[in-house]
Amino acid sequence: MQKPSPINLGFSNSSLGSIPKSKITISGNSSFNSASFSLNQELAHRTPLLSQTQARFTEIWADASSAIYRQSQGKPNTQVVLSTIQAMAASIRNFDEREFGYIIVDEAHHAAAETYRKVIGYFKAKFILGLTATPERHDGQSLIEIFQNTAHRLELEDAIARGLLVPIRCVRVRTNIDLTKIRFNGVDYRSSDLGQYLFVPSRDILIADTYVNHALGKRAVCFCIDVRHAERMADEFNKRGIKAAHVSGRMGQNQRQDILKAYQEGEIQVLCACDILNEGWDSPETEVLLMARPTLSKVVYVQQLGRGTRSAPGKKYLLVFDFIDNTIRYAQAMNAHRLFGKSSYRPGGLVAAPPEAIEQEEQQLARGEKPVVMLSLNLWVDRYEPIDIFRWQDEVKDMYQASELEAALGIGESVVRRWVEAGRITPDHTIELGSRVYHYFKKERLDEIRTTFNITPITNQNIKERFFEFVRKMDMNTSYKPVVLLGLLKLADANGRVKITELTVFFRDFYLQRLEQGLVVEGDRKQMSRVAELSDSEIEAIMMTKPFEKFERRQFVRRLKEITVLQFTKPLWQSLSEQDKVELQKLAEAALVKYYARL
Repeated sequence: MQKPSPINLGFSNSSLGSIPKSKITISGNSSFNSASFSLNQELAHRTPLLSQTQARFTEIWADASSAIYRQSQGKPNTQVVLSTIQAMAASIRNFDEREFGYIIVDEAHHAAAETYRKVIGYFKAKFILGLTATPERHDGQSLIEIFQNTAHRLELEDAIARGLLVPIRCVRVRTNIDLTKIRFNGVDYRSSDLGQYLFVPSRDILIADTYVNHALGKRAVCFCIDVRHAERMADEFNKRGIKAAHVSGRMGQNQRQDILKAYQEGEIQVLCACDILNEGWDSPETEVLLMARPTLSKVVYVQQLGRGTRSAPGKKYLLVFDFIDNTIRYAQAMNAHRLFGKSSYRPGGLVAAPPEAIEQEEQQLARGEKPVVMLSLNLWVDRYEPIDIFRWQDEVKDMYQASELEAALGIGESVVRRWVEAGRITPDHTIELGSRVYHYFKKERLDEIRTTFNITPITNQNIKERFFEFVRKMDMNTSYKPVVLLGLLKLADANGRVKITELTVFFRDFYLQRLEQGLVVEGDRKQMSRVAELSDSEIEAIMMTKPFEKFERRQFVRRLKEITVLQFTKPLWQSLSEQDKVELQKLAEAALVKYYARL
């Protein structure tokens, strides 16, 4: 029987204790057994995830009827409804907001995206559970903002240490490929640059030969740069008599599933893929991972590792081959040693394992003995190689980035950058990533910076005054801020709350009315000048990005945990009289008259 996989992270928006007779089991695919609600919903972002989960539902909860929701077939009359997030978002109005008692969000690290927020915010379920093995997001957004509680968390390394997943051994294969000129944005390398700089036949040959020389016969996944690279790598393996195939999102679902089934049954030895297999695919049979796609992202790397860490009969460990290309220090690709903080390296050595296994291997090596595993890999060196495991993200994790410092100070955008350029303030850490420069400041310097620049913190006593200052100044590159303010003032309830959907309609209608009246809608290059062509979701994204961020940055308005509602901060709202609101409305209208007079 396969052990439950504890590397999934459970987020909830309620207390687990509040659900009577409810049991949640997390295993290879997220699977659940509940007797609390008559109708449940499971959301995922890819159809294969739903098929896997439905199979586990049938196995574990045989008495419950289930069906995958498809728009063309209407609502299923079943106890459990499984749906992709795209299908549910597109037809959400076909469902009552209280239709589901229990909602489960698989691969919940995607839940901060607007489509997920729309669905989660619409339904009034008694309980929402999010499941993910990689709670970190590329953009740094917190999932706690959406789910509010962390029900369970266990890191990959801890799960391996407890014997719940197989140990990981690693071989580092150095190349002479120069990636120092490749562009990156702090999150990952540019895909187009990877395809250009790594279109190197000799590197592909090295990858294939590495498998032949050190892991021949083992089931392997080769993570590639893009679809073309996956095709090339499959060809390289096939040339050597190794049955290999590539798989991609461009294939039809049936073709892709046939290839994955052939791999699972051993008819294919090496599977070559890019991002399509990063998540939502269960493959305990995989014993080898060939990391042929450099990535800066811890999220991507951990997702890829997860394809091979599940246990299977006869499987003693996962063997990872990291291909180490030449990069600058601030753009070193993620690898197993950096992930697990291992600053020394011996080829084929353990990088993650139960403590007793690591200690036993260390004792063997200290005695000069060659561990059987290392001998079988045809690898041996008599000393450790030091490794630079520097991660700039770790260096600055407890600092303010310039934009965060501006938010903490309640000042405008790019002010800190201008201070740095003028020599008025010195950052504690500066990072150059491609063409961009990022400045970081220690948090304990906040009061010192306030004193230096004579900045008065926003307090309950002065927040009304500061809000009026902000509205009167109203720096405007677009008309968006005063329109948002007018909408907030008009739509706010007695507690200062505004539904995002209603504010979006107000924002949209302002520009549509100008269009219908033959007035200038916006500047030619401004997004809202195309209001008639934009969907409501696109308009909401525009509104929530720049104009709303200006209000939120200064702590005047915030987004609630219900995620579909905005609210004036309580001290500000309570301090505003009806006369104040009328004056604010007049200031916003005057700002619009002034703005449109310039166009």
